[in-house]
Amino acid sequence: MLKHTLQTDKLFSESKESELGVNVSVDFTSVGDGVEALDYLTSSGKYYGVPHKKPDLILLDLNLPRKNGLTTLGEIKSNPDLKSIPVIVLAGINNTKNIDKAFELGASNFVCKPIDTKRFVKSIAQIGILH
Repeated sequence: MLKHTLQTDKLFSESKESELGVNVSVDFTSVGDGVEALDYLTSSGKYYGVPHKKPDLILLDLNLPRKNGLTTLGEIKSNPDLKSIPVIVLAGINNTKNIDKAFELGASNFVCKPIDTKRFVKSIAQIGILH
């Protein structure tokens, strides 16, 4: 069941109120780039020693500063402690080459930006974590 989501693009507020238009309560944690996402996921950097929840879902923008989304995805999926977390890739509609590469690296689904909420909820439902 979807309870906590890590997002690299501040699509949704960090409140517990659902903005997805479905009857769920989701916590959103926002990070600024791929380096910070990996620090959060591995409890390193500024997240070292700081208690935080492991996400049920990662929303990963492909266009990130410092460490791009594909590199970040590759590192997530090569880490035995993280590889089971579903990752939905966010990409521009004209970015099919990188979307294909994201699926090769283990992305669970993708959503084109700008985000359409109904399609977004459908993409979450397709990977089986929205109950």
